[in-house]
Amino acid sequence: RYMGASLRDAVTIGFDASPGLRVRDRCIGALKSKLLPILLESCVNSPFRVRYNLYQAVVFAALVLGAHCSGLANLYRHSTSFFSTLVLAVIASVFPHVKALEGNARLTAVGASMRVSTLEVDWLATHAFLTVLQSTGYKALREGHTGIAINCTILHLEGVLKGLQEQGGSGGHQMEDSRVKWLRNVARAAFNAHLRTLRC
Repeated sequence: RYMGASLRDAVTIGFDASPGLRVRDRCIGALKSKLLPILLESCVNSPFRVRYNLYQAVVFAALVLGAHCSGLANLYRHSTSFFSTLVLAVIASVFPHVKALEGNARLTAVGASMRVSTLEVDWLATHAFLTVLQSTGYKALREGHTGIAINCTILHLEGVLKGLQEQGGSGGHQMEDSRVKWLRNVARAAFNAHLRTLRC
């Protein structure tokens, strides 16, 4: 649907009070719109495909964020702290949404299950945002007023990703190297030619 297009032409930019909070809510909304139960259901999808679908949803949300920031760039300077907080808020919303879907009474009644760990979700979401922020889709933003905020966020996410791989998540369970390698293969496949053509 969006192949070769600019997402800025497909989103409604809000210029009213608290535009930053509106951007956050719309990015989380875009993320949830792509995380449909059928795409995460482990009985229907392979473990690879569940994580593939999750990664693509976060990539789309990151591109939507870029589209909003691009639209607001001429009126607002995005502070480093706010931009980083915005990105982390979107990342933090992924796993709770997955768990909420898993706990849905209708889905539970039909035996639906979504077998993906918090650590893997956090890794995939962080890696997806990091990949998009460094992609050609964000090139104009990195070279504009938002560049410092984006580059600082990239450095922060690199540290977060390293921490997830070395120390593990809140449960303290470190991921094996083979698992990280497998997740990188998922990420490489998910960030495919179609998503590469999208621009903010």
